Amino acid sequence: MWAKRFPLQEFDYEPLKDLNWIEPAYLGNDDIDRLVSTGTDGDGVQPTSLPVCASDDFFERFNIIGEHRHAVLCRTPNSTIRVVGRSHAWKKQRLIIVDSLDPAECSVLLDWKTSRPMSTRLGPKEGMTVSGGIWFAVFTHMVSAHLVGNRTLLRMGEDGVGMSILSSSEPEINDFHDCNLYLHW
Repeated sequence: MWAKRFPLQEFDYEPLKDLNWIEPAYLGNDDIDRLVSTGTDGDGVQPTSLPVCASDDFFERFNIIGEHRHAVLCRTPNSTIRVVGRSHAWKKQRLIIVDSLDPAECSVLLDWKTSRPMSTRLGPKEGMTVSGGIWFAVFTHMVSAHLVGNRTLLRMGEDGVGMSILSSSEPEINDFHDCNLYLHW
């Protein structure tokens, strides 16, 4: 009865199992400032996604703990970007996108969570559109009253069109289908 009332959308998560993952080198404040200052316009500026450090104050604002807590800097073209979230995880997942890593000044652009464990729905079924530019995504799973940072795996689309940010809430299993964001432009 439950499955008929609340059907789960299709999400082919099998190809996202057993992927190679190596702890990335997280960019610090100087590198983040340089990337943000170059913006998304101009010659030679390519869309990219990079793991970055954030301050303890930033993580405290969102109640995020854990060894793998970090943000992903997303630099996209200045156009309309379609963002789609998908999840296949035992734990409830949460994705937060902000416009800055300054805990006092940042605005939340998007805040999606799975409605229950083992739900493929993360945000609206068809996703939504956002303005391109530079923003930061944080991938987490819920444990009690806290959010715990997920490990991430970043992929650019073919021909520089689109990108995927995959995440895993399991520290020892390289299945990256727990809390994923797909960007298309």
